[in-house]
Amino acid sequence: MNNKSVSKPKDVLLVCTVGGSPRPVALSILHNKPRRILFITSQESGCQILKEGEREKDVRERKIDDRGVLQICREEGVNDIDAGRYAITKVNHQNIESCVSTIRRDVLREIDNWAGGEVDVIFDFTGGTKLMTAALAMVGQRMPIEFSYVAAGQSHGRDARDKEGLGVTLDGEENVLRVNNPWDVLGFQTVETAASLFNQGNYVAAKCIVEQHRNKTRNDTLKQQLSTWINFFEGYLFWDQFDHNGASTKIENVVKNIANIKTWTRRKTTNAIEAVLKNHLDILKRLIETPFSNDTLKDLLANAKRRHSEGRYDDAVARLYRVIEATAQLRLKDRGIESCCVKKNQIPKELQGEWDGRFAQEDAIKLALQDDFKLLKVLEEPLGKRFFENGFDRKESLLGLRNGSILAHGFTAIGKENCEKLWTATMKLLEIDESVLTEFPNIEI
Repeated sequence: MNNKSVSKPKDVLLVCTVGGSPRPVALSILHNKPRRILFITSQESGCQILKEGEREKDVRERKIDDRGVLQICREEGVNDIDAGRYAITKVNHQNIESCVSTIRRDVLREIDNWAGGEVDVIFDFTGGTKLMTAALAMVGQRMPIEFSYVAAGQSHGRDARDKEGLGVTLDGEENVLRVNNPWDVLGFQTVETAASLFNQGNYVAAKCIVEQHRNKTRNDTLKQQLSTWINFFEGYLFWDQFDHNGASTKIENVVKNIANIKTWTRRKTTNAIEAVLKNHLDILKRLIETPFSNDTLKDLLANAKRRHSEGRYDDAVARLYRVIEATAQLRLKDRGIESCCVKKNQIPKELQGEWDGRFAQEDAIKLALQDDFKLLKVLEEPLGKRFFENGFDRKESLLGLRNGSILAHGFTAIGKENCEKLWTATMKLLEIDESVLTEFPNIEI
């Protein structure tokens, strides 16, 4: 006995544009077997749904099918499409913005009101004006849908159309085609969404959604292209986490395979990104070769700036505190003094009386931030002088914000205003122009 459960096919919601010819719409209904239908019509084409006509009507020496959509369905054996199974949305077929807005509103309403569980949504754009079909395609771009359209069959080795294969599809010679949303299948939607997330600083999310698509696709070329995007996002994720070696490896891979991202970007954009990537590799090389340098300070500041732009003000302030401290440590190192291990003979006589007690049980002492700047001031280092002139030594100074932060010693969240005040004061103290800070690329798809 077979106990395997058979999954029930999902119900279908068919959204179709209606033009002057009802037959293709009826064929789509007969083929896709929807439980519910949303007809998109203009003021003029709405009559094509309910009208009653003749199967073969003589019009200008030509026989045409003059029946309405529901009449064709009924005469082909589908008799249960009553008023409760369809809705009609009339659009302004001469205004693309209005058309897109109206279709999107009513499609979402139909999905939200669906009472039968999960539903497959199919957009059929065979009928209607060019503007209506374009609007329907735009609405479907970001939705998990399938597209359906009625195409000409083959007659004597060519499309079954009048006017030598260039005109209207001949009745009885149609094929109904149903395909997955190309925007999703080809990865355009995934990469576009990932690029938007990346531009907002969501590097993990950008990487993850592309990774999911890559693991799902069977297209080897697409796999390679998406892998390059994953390296791109991971490269900057690693850099943002101060993993400069990992970042360099990933970004170098992107540069080698830059052709893989040309599918999604214009040539001008691709060339600009490639130039930025190469420049960033040079910066990463310097950060790797000299882990503690002026480049390190600028990297910390750039990281703080990104945290600020994300609204993570406590994180930004923690980095600003560290860059102030690191700058003092670097200046002392330039004078041969390691802040973490200062020997007694390295202490100027002006500070010996104050600090002698610290050497009672130790051969060397570790200096805190305030100590670093006090020593720099005594050594007549301009940075030490500016530190005290700008009041950083006071208890109520902006540095006190960091100590009160929940990420340091307190329980107070730091707001945007105080974060920006410390940013301005830090840039003034270090005499660094914001324009020299590294900015991660902004991806335009």
